Parts: sequence; structure tokens; C-alpha cells
Amino acid sequence: MNEQSSRNSESEAAVSHDASTVDQSYHSWIASIDSALAAGALPDAEHQLRRLVAEYPDRAGGHLKLGEVLEASGQLEAARKCAERAIALKPDGFEGYFLKGSVLIRENRFPEAVLCFNHGVQLNPLLAGCITDMLQGFREETVRGCEAVLARDPGDFNALLVLGRFRYLEGRAEESAGLLARALALRPSDANAAYCLSFAELALGRFHEGWGHYEARFGTGQTSFPVRGFREPRWDGSDLVGRTILLHAEQGIGDTLQFIRYASLVRARGGRVVVECQRPVLPLVQAHASLAQVVAQGGSLPRFDVHVPLMSLPALFRTTLGTIPGATPYLSVPEGMPVTLASRRPGCRRIGLVWAGNPGLETDLSRSIPLDQLDPVLQLDGIDFYSLQVGPAACQIDLFGYRDRIIDLKSQLSDFARTAAAVAEMDLVLSVDTAVAHLAGALGAKVWLLLPYASEWRWLRDRRDCPWYPGMTLFRQPKPDHWAAVVTEVRDALIRTSGG
Repeated sequence: MNEQSSRNSESEAAVSHDASTVDQSYHSWIASIDSALAAGALPDAEHQLRRLVAEYPDRAGGHLKLGEVLEASGQLEAARKCAERAIALKPDGFEGYFLKGSVLIRENRFPEAVLCFNHGVQLNPLLAGCITDMLQGFREETVRGCEAVLARDPGDFNALLVLGRFRYLEGRAEESAGLLARALALRPSDANAAYCLSFAELALGRFHEGWGHYEARFGTGQTSFPVRGFREPRWDGSDLVGRTILLHAEQGIGDTLQFIRYASLVRARGGRVVVECQRPVLPLVQAHASLAQVVAQGGSLPRFDVHVPLMSLPALFRTTLGTIPGATPYLSVPEGMPVTLASRRPGCRRIGLVWAGNPGLETDLSRSIPLDQLDPVLQLDGIDFYSLQVGPAACQIDLFGYRDRIIDLKSQLSDFARTAAAVAEMDLVLSVDTAVAHLAGALGAKVWLLLPYASEWRWLRDRRDCPWYPGMTLFRQPKPDHWAAVVTEVRDALIRTSGG
């Protein structure tokens, strides 16, 4: 060994020794704090933890433990900041999300808490059951409170609104519609009541009323529905000969993929159609034959004469169950989007899998399924399974030990055009309610959709088919949180069609 190599080795050994010493000191300090906590000495534990995070500011564990102590002592804002710091230091750790969600619950910020829990469960689905039970307990308490208020005063607007919304989330659309209609009758101009009522009406197939009430979303103040403030007027459905119309996307990518179908109907009115959409779907939407130009959200818009939000088009075209523009495909894979699929067993069917949706949506915990619950399907012979999953839930392939059973395509799925290329190679896409399901449906692919008991309005109620996507079959939970029945039904259907 030469002199330089010897010095390098000695330097590396010294660094390793220093790191080991730091770790020993840190863990010794944590042990002392745990002893204080076990003795119920919260003030002493808090004091030590504040010194700990000052000494080790880049250790997520210290911030987490301090946050837990602060939450226990009622210092909720400080506890939430500790959780946020832990998330920033360790974004792939579920603990920070659960701590923040717990604090938000205590701050009566239920919708925000649910989003934190959603993210944490995707990282560690083993805790899905206890989180579901906790949130269900909170919902039941809220429902009981609303029922008690309405027993005293049947005309209490807030109780009608809250209970109506919860009934919809429970899959009781008819009851929800009745409660919300009563609320809206009390306050006919209330945007939240009208918007919530639209969900129940659309789920029940009452499209005429539902689309009209759905327009109230822009008055709710929700950030998903920004009021654009264009000088140009909003389109009223009239002819567009000689004019340019801007269709601007709103809400989620799945919504864009579902409702971009209306661009062809708009084009038939005679004008130039420009679309503003989310950047991840830009290459895919650019391939749409009816469009003159496509711009990513945040980019410079061309001149236009009129505009309309994309999801207002069903109302303008007076869409009913019988007139849904359901012909597919209406999207196609752009040229030059290769995807590499390594089939491990020649002759096997190719099935694309998506088991989790966007954790940023309140209902994601109920609509996503932990990957291990699909095990009865994953054990079937004659199938190559390909993961089309992105986001935090993709870690579940390794978490549950499916690396040898599922071919992970995540590294190739940089946008929805490349995901479309992967979908086009599949014999079947097996998905929960998320954007990839809409993508596969828009491409005319065969899709089996796994739905929670209280599914979104767009999937209607008590149907196996989907009028929006002719190639889609719906598999519904028979009761809340009962994925086992859905998985068994899917497994049996795959066995029956194994020769197809």
C-alpha cells in the first residue's frame, strides 16, 4: 500500500469512528429520554428533546419524538411543526405523516389530517386498518352529532350539509341527495350545498340536475376550482365558426383524461380548439386530432375568443346517461414513446397493476388497496404482472417482497405518454380508481376497475359496465372496506378467462 492510500484509509477509518461515536451518543440520549417518558416526566423529556434536536438538527427521529411529547402536552402548533420537519428530513418515512395527521385531528382540521394519513398509509399499508378505524370513529361521532342536532331542529343548515356529505361518502347517495336538497332549499344560493348535492345526483344518474349543480364548484372557494378572471367571455355553447376557444383543465389528471373526449364535440362547432392541461399529460393530449394547440398549465396562452373549464362541457352539451360520448379510443399513444417490457415467461398474459391513487385526495384511503391484499391474484400462473404504479405506494413491491413476481416499470413512466405506451402493451389493466384507469379507458384498453363500496359519482351505482369507457368492467366492494370479496371475484374471473 502506498503512502497516499494509507492516509486515505486512515482518514476513512477516522470518519467511520466519528460517525459511530455520534450514533452512540445520539441513541444513548434517546434512551435517557425514553426513561423520562416511561416515568411520566414530560417536562424533563421535552427539555432534553429540545437540546437533542438543537444538537442533531438533521435527525428526523428527534423531531418526531419531540413532536409526540409536544402533542401529549397540548402544544399542537409546535408539534405539527416538528412533524413537518421530520417529513422534510425523511419524506419516505410514514411516521411524520401519521404524527402530523394526529395533530391535525386534534386541531379539528379533519380534511387535512386525512391527506396526511393517506400518504403515510401508502408508505406503510400495514397500519391502514387502525387509521381506517380511527377515521371511522371520528365520522361516526360527527354523524351522531348531526343527527342529534336535526332531531332538535330539522332545519339546521349546517347539520344537513355535513350529514348529507357524510352519507354520500358512506355510499348512501339517495339519502345524501335528500338531505342536501333540504339544505339547498334553506339557502338556495349556497355554493357548497349545491356542489355537494351534485355528487349524489350524478351518482344516481340524474345528470340534468347534477351537471347544473356541479357548476356551483367555482363558488366554494376550493383551490381546485380557481376563478381564472379572463377578459374573454365564457362560452355559452353557440357556434364557433371563425373563433378560437380555450378549454382549460381543472382538478386532477384523471378528470382531464376523462373529459378531454368533449374536445371533438367542441371542434364540431366550427372553431379552433386550444387546450391548457397539466404538464404530465401534455404529450398525450397533443396527439389529440381535434386540437389546434396544447399548452401546459403555467405557460403562455395564445389569443382566444371564448373559454370554458373542461368539466363544464357535460353541462353545456346537456349530457345524459344516453348521450355520453363513450366511443373509444379518443386518445392514442404518441409516436416515439418506447417502453421496454421484459416478459419472464413466454406466452403469459400481460397484466398492468395500479393499486393506489393520489394520496392528496380525501377519499384515497378507501379507494387504494394495500398490495399484499392482491396476493390471491398475484399467485396465479400464466400471468406476467407489470407495475404501472408511481408515487409513494410503489415502495410496496419491496415492502411485501414481490420483486420476483412483479416487473416494476416505474423508472420508465416519466409522464402519461410513456404510461400510455406501457398500457398499450398490456392484455389487461387491473387498477383502482386513479388516473391510469382513465388513461387505459381513453385508449380503448381492457380495464378491470376495483372500486370501494362508496365509489365516486362517475362510476354511478350498482353497475358492472361503465358508459364512459366501453372496455371497462367494474368490480365493487359488497360492503365498506371489504377488498377480500373484490379480489376473490377478480381472481375467479382471471381463472375463467385464462384461455382468452
